[in-house]
Amino acid sequence: DTVNGTVYMRIGMCQRWHDHRIAKRGMPRNCPLPEKLWSPRPTISPKLADFECYTSEFNQQKTKDAVVGDLYTLTYFEGHLCNKMNLMPFPFDIDDIEFE
Repeated sequence: DTVNGTVYMRIGMCQRWHDHRIAKRGMPRNCPLPEKLWSPRPTISPKLADFECYTSEFNQQKTKDAVVGDLYTLTYFEGHLCNKMNLMPFPFDIDDIEFE
């Protein structure tokens, strides 16, 4: 929305890592993970009031080459972000949104 300086986004992010504490438990990959287990918590800003972040999956990886302790999360970000645009070059303006 160029007038209000916002953009609506829905982003899915998959993160994978190895947690040596899970590997040391010696339990199979299909066992439940402990409650309150640490996981990466990425943030996106500047967000507006309707912006939500939710993790839909947090499990051990089930790929053929995964080992016990290989974890993943699938996190979604959805809502409006501030996105001020310079409309001076209109109709030849462009707008890039970058994530770092």
